[in-house]
Amino acid sequence: MTASTFSANDARAIGNWRGVEIAVAPRDAVTAQVEIAAAGMFTHELAADGPAGGLLDLDTAMGGAVTRLRSDGIFRAAPGEVLALSHVVPPVKASTVLLVGMGDPAAWEATTLHGAVSAAAAEVLRRDAASACFAPSLLDSGIHTVDPDAVAAQMLGGLLRGLAASPDTSLNVWIFCTGLAHIESTRAAFAKAFAALPSA
Repeated sequence: MTASTFSANDARAIGNWRGVEIAVAPRDAVTAQVEIAAAGMFTHELAADGPAGGLLDLDTAMGGAVTRLRSDGIFRAAPGEVLALSHVVPPVKASTVLLVGMGDPAAWEATTLHGAVSAAAAEVLRRDAASACFAPSLLDSGIHTVDPDAVAAQMLGGLLRGLAASPDTSLNVWIFCTGLAHIESTRAAFAKAFAALPSA
């Protein structure tokens, strides 16, 4: 499971935390070959024309359901809010998609990702999935100024917080998604954050 999931996603391994292989991959919530794909989503996008990149691809693949659920108020994208979409069809590879709220993009800071990833991990564990990914959707939402080291540290910290809540789990693969153009810098930032962790 671990090797095939990594290979299918062109993933770069970061490390193993208590039995969970953590990696980064040039994938998004549509293309990641995992059981559960989580995508961060703000209350709105900074660009007037809405989402771009992987978030737009997810919305398109879901027939516009992602943005429609938000505009209808069913999913408010409040910080830590999670909505599971289980009626998923190709081209989405996962069997379940999680929309994870990250609040107002104008108030965004790296710590926002800690809560978002923690909430996603808790839901993945509750659903007893073996593999999952998280796509932060920052660039897709119009946020272009980020500190890669801070982002990686907060996302990794959020994952570990979520995992700590349920030490007995079937989860063995967790992938952080990034764009292909950023894969090496993202891998380096996560490797740095992982190296700074206390021993598992």
